[in-house]
Amino acid sequence: MAISAPRLEVFSCESLVDPERLEFDGAAAVRRIKKLRLMSFGGGGEEEVDKYDANAAAVWLLKNCNAVVHLGVKLDIYVDEGHEDIIKDIPQLPSVTSLTITASSIFDGHAVGASLAKFITKFNNIQYLHIDYSVWNQAAFNCHQPEDWEDQMISLKNLRVVDIRKFASLDDQISLIQLLFASSPALDTMTVELDYEYLFHRRRVEGKEYQFDMPCYQGYWEPCAWEFGVHRFNGGTKFKWTRERHTKK
Repeated sequence: MAISAPRLEVFSCESLVDPERLEFDGAAAVRRIKKLRLMSFGGGGEEEVDKYDANAAAVWLLKNCNAVVHLGVKLDIYVDEGHEDIIKDIPQLPSVTSLTITASSIFDGHAVGASLAKFITKFNNIQYLHIDYSVWNQAAFNCHQPEDWEDQMISLKNLRVVDIRKFASLDDQISLIQLLFASSPALDTMTVELDYEYLFHRRRVEGKEYQFDMPCYQGYWEPCAWEFGVHRFNGGTKFKWTRERHTKK
């Protein structure tokens, strides 16, 4: 693959060839990357060679597009024995101020929140963070947590706005929200949109109504969207946290 675009500012590509077969004149000028697919693992067998090449190319792209401001990533999460951790190879990208992550997990055995936290540490100057929990396998809900990942500290001193969608209120998703609050002293608002179809399914299985019960920290939560119906999830489906402002007397 050869790309010659010295003044290219916006780049969108879901899959690239191995970096050794990639020529990209213009990577340094890119300001926005959209739909870049990245897996949290690599290697593991001949049947995964093409995926690993695409992974290596995505890492290469992030290393060479070092002026990117807006980054959109499709992150497939899975870490297990026999696979290499790819997230550790991603460079620090202090130029990124807006980060969008579409997270998917179709494997058992790993905490999605832990991988997201590890990925987010690469972007310590972001102001806007959007997380979309997209594709799930039921087995992925019963994953094992890496020990003490919730206790790490992320430096997100400039983060002001967080938007989370398809939130299923799983333990590691809640822990990630708590970690974001603890790491973001300048946070103004956080919006959480529930995966109400999953929560409605869980209500049918467990027989309990879902209650949105996130800590308020230094602000307050308010519902801003609802879903009502006999055969549907019944109640608030979207909540917004706003930092409480103290006025001087």
